[in-house]
Amino acid sequence: MALFHVYIRHKIKDKALHTVLLYDNSREFVEQRIAIPYMKNETLMIGGRFVHPSDIDQILIFWSAESARKLILPNRKTLVDEEDLDYIRKCYTQGKLEGLFACTDDFITTPPKEEPEKTPSELTIDLMESASFLGLDKDWSLATSALQLHEVAVTLVAKRKGVTLDKADVEEKLNRKIDSLTFKDQYEAFCMQVRERFGIEMPILTEHVTEVKAKILHEGYNPQPEETKSIVDFTVGLLKKLKEISETT
Repeated sequence: MALFHVYIRHKIKDKALHTVLLYDNSREFVEQRIAIPYMKNETLMIGGRFVHPSDIDQILIFWSAESARKLILPNRKTLVDEEDLDYIRKCYTQGKLEGLFACTDDFITTPPKEEPEKTPSELTIDLMESASFLGLDKDWSLATSALQLHEVAVTLVAKRKGVTLDKADVEEKLNRKIDSLTFKDQYEAFCMQVRERFGIEMPILTEHVTEVKAKILHEGYNPQPEETKSIVDFTVGLLKKLKEISETT
């Protein structure tokens, strides 16, 4: 029975990603998991990582009658034992590896299908359609984006204005010990500091906002449209205040 081996070199110059050699595969595996998705320009899962064909520099497919553990390189190592995958490729291309035969063209008959680059909106639609089986819809997506902005926006503006929000500073500002620092604590300390320094009052981060944030982000709660609107309205108001702080000299 023929065994198939796939050499994949990525364009990404990351040691963990740059080259992969998949040993001793069936014809069906190579066809269904590598060749067909590659030609369709679909994402492949290689070595536990998702890789798009546009990130692949080269694919070589070989077959052998024996397992990769029995194929011996000039340095007396087997294909499995040799860590330098480029050395394996060079040995084959230079005719120094017996028992290994090329068959790339038998599997990959066309280059990846060309598709127009998708817009961010189209990518968002694709993402949410993929997650639709979870019962999550556009309200969850919009609410999630708005809620994630709270901490990110406050953190960025705090850095720009020199407002420190690490545990020691927050404890000092709030005049209490904190077991586990939360964004709620940081936000409270942030509000106090910008009020003192810039005379700007920030919107109140209510218990309801904190509770619904945890439910949406961590429990997969799908908010109702009116809940999403409330979250977005609060976030827009928060961002306006943060912009005002950011532009204050």
